[in-house]
Amino acid sequence: MTDNITVTLAGSRMNLSSAFGGVTGEANATRIRLVFDESWEQLTKKVTFFDAAGENPVVRTLTTDLLEAGSTLIYLCPIPPEPLALAGEMSFVVDGWTDGVRARSLEGTLNVGYAPQDDTAGVSANPTPTQAEQLQAEIDAIKTDIVAAASAVDAKEAAKTAQAGAEVARAAAEQSAQAAAASASTAATFSSVAAGSADEAEQAKQAILSLGVQGVTLDAGGMVSVEKIVAVDESVTLKFSIPRGDKGDTGETGVTGATGPQGVSIVSVIRTSGTGAPGSTDTYTITLSNGQTSTFQVYNGADGADGEGVGDMLSSVYDPQGKAQDVFAYAAQKTHAAEHAAGGSDPVTPESIGAAEAGHTHTPASIGAAAASHSHAATDI
Repeated sequence: MTDNITVTLAGSRMNLSSAFGGVTGEANATRIRLVFDESWEQLTKKVTFFDAAGENPVVRTLTTDLLEAGSTLIYLCPIPPEPLALAGEMSFVVDGWTDGVRARSLEGTLNVGYAPQDDTAGVSANPTPTQAEQLQAEIDAIKTDIVAAASAVDAKEAAKTAQAGAEVARAAAEQSAQAAAASASTAATFSSVAAGSADEAEQAKQAILSLGVQGVTLDAGGMVSVEKIVAVDESVTLKFSIPRGDKGDTGETGVTGATGPQGVSIVSVIRTSGTGAPGSTDTYTITLSNGQTSTFQVYNGADGADGEGVGDMLSSVYDPQGKAQDVFAYAAQKTHAAEHAAGGSDPVTPESIGAAEAGHTHTPASIGAAAASHSHAATDI
């Protein structure tokens, strides 16, 4: 099933016979029948399709294989799959150019209806070939036509040559034997010429078969051109220069994403059971901002035994006899006295040996006696 939408182009103006271009998921099922006026006749033409979002441009070059039979200004161009990918209003524009002249049509629009599609139901349509691939296919078709035409020319020329030789031979035979002999000579000459023509035709045929094709990508905005290159060995190469497509516009900023869910935080941590006493277990409850709760337990270790003293050495350790004197001076005196016992020669003073001064007094209290004047109770004695 193939539907045609007639698009009449008069200069830049465009008139469509229908506003419906197809449904989503279709490919090459509907054709636009482009009818050009004479102003487009000498131009190389192409159609650029856009999807309903105005994006993903696809170019279809109007090559000779798209011509309607018997016409040079009517093309049957299938609508490729890319502009039918989205439901809505797809669009297309026709361009033509030659020798620095460029013509453009107004924008045409077609409605694309929505139809659900199951990608597993079948293989989707292949993407539209690039401009270079479309031109290469056109060149291959032309080469095939040229070879066929060359073969036909060879056969026609050979038949004409044979017919002419036969006519000359027949006429010469009717005149005379001498003329017949001359005709035979003439026929031989024609045969030789025909053989030479056959050689030239074969050389031309081989040149066509060995025709080379080269493609070059130009910067965007360049003009399409074809250059014929003849090598030293007389082989011919056609060099096609094709511009890169224009860079598409930057897409619109995407829609702001939805607000994420409310975060959860800790509201409080409270001891809900236990006293904190040593050797006991307390329970703590955590309350979150969303109302949820959880608990954990903490064991309270027992108190250790108190240490003895306050850090200083006790007098019972360093002064067990209760002398209550400077231990360093006491040690020095004892050492000095020992030196005298061994024959020391320095003077001996009461102080140097730890004795009292030579003239001194005692009180009853200093020698542990009762006071000089005292009395006794009957119970004391």
